[in-house]
Amino acid sequence: MTSIILLIDDQRFETSKELLSNHSPFFLAMFKHDFTEKNKHEITLSGVDPHAMKLILDFLKTQKIDFTHDASNEKSEIPVLDILEASCMYQFESIQEKCISYIISHWLSNENVLQALFTADRLSLINLHKKARIMSYWNFSEIRLTESFLNMNIECLVKYLDSDYLRATSEFEVFEAVCTWLNHAFEERVFHTYELLSVVRFGLCSGFDLNSMKYYSLISETPQAVLIVDFLIRLKQNGAGDCEACILNKECGSVAGDDEALSPASRFKRKRSVSLRCTCADAITVEAANKLLVKGPRTLPLVPCVVANKRLPSLANVADGSSSMSTSKVMKQKLVSPFVFYWDGTTLRPEILLSKIDEGPCEAIGYRTVCKDLKLYVLGGEYLMGYGAHNTSVWVYDIWRETWSFETSLPKAVRNHTVCFEGDSLYVIGGVGKHRVVEDALHIYDLINKTWRLGPPLPQAMYSAACCVYKGQIFVFGSIIVTFRTQENTWMAMNNIVIPNNLSVASAMTDNEWMYVIANTRPDLYRFQPYNEHVELEHLGRFQIEGKNACLVNNCIYKFGYDGTDYKYNLEMFCIETKSFKVLWECSETDIGLDTANEGCFPLPMVDMTT
Repeated sequence: MTSIILLIDDQRFETSKELLSNHSPFFLAMFKHDFTEKNKHEITLSGVDPHAMKLILDFLKTQKIDFTHDASNEKSEIPVLDILEASCMYQFESIQEKCISYIISHWLSNENVLQALFTADRLSLINLHKKARIMSYWNFSEIRLTESFLNMNIECLVKYLDSDYLRATSEFEVFEAVCTWLNHAFEERVFHTYELLSVVRFGLCSGFDLNSMKYYSLISETPQAVLIVDFLIRLKQNGAGDCEACILNKECGSVAGDDEALSPASRFKRKRSVSLRCTCADAITVEAANKLLVKGPRTLPLVPCVVANKRLPSLANVADGSSSMSTSKVMKQKLVSPFVFYWDGTTLRPEILLSKIDEGPCEAIGYRTVCKDLKLYVLGGEYLMGYGAHNTSVWVYDIWRETWSFETSLPKAVRNHTVCFEGDSLYVIGGVGKHRVVEDALHIYDLINKTWRLGPPLPQAMYSAACCVYKGQIFVFGSIIVTFRTQENTWMAMNNIVIPNNLSVASAMTDNEWMYVIANTRPDLYRFQPYNEHVELEHLGRFQIEGKNACLVNNCIYKFGYDGTDYKYNLEMFCIETKSFKVLWECSETDIGLDTANEGCFPLPMVDMTT
């Protein structure tokens, strides 16, 4: 082998040209073609961390790399981002893949996601950039408290906080994050005041929030910022931004004639307006304030997703009319696998294979999939009715890390149950247990303490019921409509809610102002506010095809349907703002099995966020 010495800063690393060429197209081209380095015994590399290169060379020799432990430094972790950058720069593709896999599956956290985001952006690593971006937007409330956030430069900070996708509780939270960043190095950063103000959507702030902002150093230490916020407050109060003197003058000027013709109240207002000094904002302040009002609400990049079976190629022709085939042979003929499909704007695409529920002897039925904090919880279900083959595990799929983990076991075997989250508790309601007994049980799982407890039983046993959480209370729509009051730990019948024509409810959802339900059989859409003494259901229209899978995404209701008569599948959308229906997709021949029950339907951030 031909040896070569790599010079990085003041350090020397001896290796072989063959080893480098076998693992890097960059070095292969360097040593094979007529580059000046071809016949050199020493070459200088720049823009790479020497320790990262040492670890890369060690990996090339041993084909082993332990990202959790740096053998050369007992007190230090592996500098995974430095290794990633070096592997990208010098095209060590196998190491690059291992780095990205480790970062996504184990390393990424609220403390380091911003570093990963900007590194991936700089290196044009699309998948890592997408994962880090979603995580950084979704967990903004936690990330804004980290050291990595406080140490961002102004360009990265503005790009991050200016995003339409930021998941902030309010614009005042964004303003507080800006102030925290500023105060971390106030003297150095105070000159960026207007850039910092530009990321806050002031048009979405209340008058109370605007008044509160005046007491923060970002505003109080900058006279121009004080003028801008004062103007925004007046604009919020009277719609014109006029000062009190101008408002009074306008009111008095609208009355014709001299003082004698005015009413006593108008004469008083005119005298008061003369005594007040005009404090209207100057043109520069008005222009600056108006620029801060241009941006609209932030909208998370969510798309509707549905759990459905994807049909697989038949392994054998088993439909031969013979009754002698053994049960075990039939169970091996698995013709479908469960996936999470997402709507990409054109069609439904399989995104996540629910492999843990697919490990049974045949396709599972009656399991449920719910989503919380970008983690999918898959629980319950039965593999072959009548044989007692139940799934009693609760599996969790981490969408960021693309990994499965076991969470807990169900207290009882169950299928066709109702599942929802409220706070940090998972509620498993009713369902069909062993021996096909319809259950009235309520099991509550505490995600923090990892414990189950038995709640009060349902007023009436039910299965395959629709449910949603409205203002902290769980509403269940089965043979009767009931609500579980989480604080009081009691059920209450909602006799004031009556679905027209005694139709059952296929699915329910809420935006915390209205509750929306879709009826079974006839897919009529209604909305109502459940705590009124006399609940009036507003009929919003009817979907074309019935179906149990529906979810609310960014002010639109998406419903996945199946027509068993015409064997037609479709996806329909109802826009709450315009109160209009639209068919987005329909198909009569597809490998997607939307004819199953409601295994799960929810919004997820599945789009490529390139803007």
